[in-house]
Amino acid sequence: VAGETARTSICVLTEQAISLLLFGIRNPMNLHRNAIYLTIEKAVHVLGGLLGMVMVARSLGGDTLADYGFAISLTAFFIPFLDLGMNNRIIKSVAGGADLATTLNVVIAYKMTLAPVVFGAMFLGGVVWGESHVSVAVALIGLSTIAMSMGDSASSVFKGLHRSHISCWMITGLTVLLLGSLAFSLHAGGGLAAVAWCYAGSRLVYCVIAYAILARQYRPSLRVRLGFSRQTVREGLLHLPGVYFLGSLLYLTYLSTYVLAPAEAGVFYVGYRAAAALYILVSAGFEAVLASAVRGETSRGVLGFGFVIYSLVSLLILFLVAPLATVIFGDEYAGSVRPIRLLASCVPSFALCGLAYTLLLASRNEGFATAVMTALLAGGFGLAVGFESLYGAETTAFAPAIASTVAMLVLWVGLSRRTSRDTTLA
Repeated sequence: VAGETARTSICVLTEQAISLLLFGIRNPMNLHRNAIYLTIEKAVHVLGGLLGMVMVARSLGGDTLADYGFAISLTAFFIPFLDLGMNNRIIKSVAGGADLATTLNVVIAYKMTLAPVVFGAMFLGGVVWGESHVSVAVALIGLSTIAMSMGDSASSVFKGLHRSHISCWMITGLTVLLLGSLAFSLHAGGGLAAVAWCYAGSRLVYCVIAYAILARQYRPSLRVRLGFSRQTVREGLLHLPGVYFLGSLLYLTYLSTYVLAPAEAGVFYVGYRAAAALYILVSAGFEAVLASAVRGETSRGVLGFGFVIYSLVSLLILFLVAPLATVIFGDEYAGSVRPIRLLASCVPSFALCGLAYTLLLASRNEGFATAVMTALLAGGFGLAVGFESLYGAETTAFAPAIASTVAMLVLWVGLSRRTSRDTTLA
């Protein structure tokens, strides 16, 4: 029954996706077209990550999957420190007509200066919490994360200029290269280190191609000087994408399970990745929303209602298709069905948190938005550690939903009050 429901749902979603794609290509509205390209981009990226996880699980087993999840989660946690909202800053600045070269020079200088510090922190975390073979994987995936971040800066230029189809094709190429190299390495008998090498190589290629396309399209005059100012850090902190806060909450919650309940980490990692993947898809259009909201081309009420329906439908689909985990990953992962369903509970509140946060950034209320999301991350992680210590992994899976629901209410009330006040002052 679950399989038949899943097939029906996938067919319906496929038909809707084709209709949306055709609408986006023909319709002149920038928001629609770019949101569709960004959704396709995120879908390809998420599907590639899930397929990679399936390949690792089937070839290397549950214990290695848990270690793989640890390496991915640990390195992903440090992405906000490296990106520091710089990609959102590029989108917002370019959409507002700022000089492209000046913006890129500041962002690239910051990332290149901080990259060694971030890599050192990643590697130290791998040494402290993981075994030697896991530390090697953390180092390689950490390098790949830095390369990905640098490439995303170039990709953000295209998004800010409403040319998201370019970034969409780049991510598609990256995904094909990553999955192809993974299939070859695992078939040849490679282990976790080989998987990490695949990430490092494919993401480095992505970075090089991104800047090659940028140079060909716009020829920015890049003169990067290492270092950054206090103002750069402040502006970056106030423009972190909402997905970093919410994604980091999922990663930290999983890490609490990995450290405090390692026996259950493998099956629960499937649930955390499923929830993260679904949220990434639901929030795929937020970058297009930011670019359009800066220009005053969005309707807050319509967007909110649309994302509520979208997230609820996505939650229902994930709940129904959860039993397919045993078909996809194997009978060893039958215990993943319940974690998938438990963690699906966070998707609606995550989506509305992310939307409110994006609209606050666009309305120049980034200080309030960042403060609320930081409190969400800290409070949610504390809640996860407490739940894991006292009640176990299943209760811990509800921590992201509980924390984000509180933050969602604060963000939307704050958005309403601040935008009303700004209108009154104007």
